Amino acid sequence: MTLRMPGSGCSWPCAGCAMTFQPTLTVAAASPGSAFWLLQELEVEAAAAMAGRKWPLAIAKLREGLRLAGDLAAAGETELGSAALTAFGRKLGEAYRRGDAAQESFDVLVMALERAPEAELSRALLLEELGLSALALGRHGDAIGAWLDAAEVARVAGNAAVEKRLLGRIEGDTR
Repeated sequence: MTLRMPGSGCSWPCAGCAMTFQPTLTVAAASPGSAFWLLQELEVEAAAAMAGRKWPLAIAKLREGLRLAGDLAAAGETELGSAALTAFGRKLGEAYRRGDAAQESFDVLVMALERAPEAELSRALLLEELGLSALALGRHGDAIGAWLDAAEVARVAGNAAVEKRLLGRIEGDTR
């Protein structure tokens, strides 16, 4: 199953998103190992900001990580770049949603979903967060659709715990 939400045909950048990814001579292009450590640092800083409910700081750190991930992918480091795009996209979507910017969350998650591998757990987690953003927007049917797709991806990826959690969201309809 593949979820097709409005706007999901977009590509980087999408409407309303100022982010573009161009190959640049950043640390990403010069040294993928250095980029990896920088991505980890940004992830830790964003997690600390989120734990402190400092949404603007978390969003800034995650946007920076997303930009670096895009630079990595554009520079040919597709494996690390793709994984980081998916992870930072999901976390950025969560930060926007928790910071009361559900539409921005939804838009970022749709973009990240475009880059997510079809049958990997990272896609299921993106779809789960997309469902939470849809729910925050009052789009209950879209939320349930996202969670159904996420549960199927989790099943295919062999993660029964995530599949069970997602099916529980659907059964509880977490309104």
